[in-house]
Amino acid sequence: MNLTTQIKLILFSIAFGIFFNIFLNFNCKFIYSYNNFIKILSSFLFISINVLLYFICLYKINNGIFHIYSLIIILLTYLLIEKLKKH
Repeated sequence: MNLTTQIKLILFSIAFGIFFNIFLNFNCKFIYSYNNFIKILSSFLFISINVLLYFICLYKINNGIFHIYSLIIILLTYLLIEKLKKH
């Protein structure tokens, strides 16, 4: 993988980490509702949509080749945003 593709993948992973954080907070409103059907449905849709969206974009960037550092960057970005929101 060339350097340009790696930079695109890193920037996309950072953006996806921020996107994931925003929509996870939105999904938590449905998870804490009292109806079990809505909890299960919202969790299933949330996971399915995010995984599908990530791999579609990953396919566009580098033909769907998954690297572990992209997952690490998503997690670090998510944790950084959570830390910044507390302050």
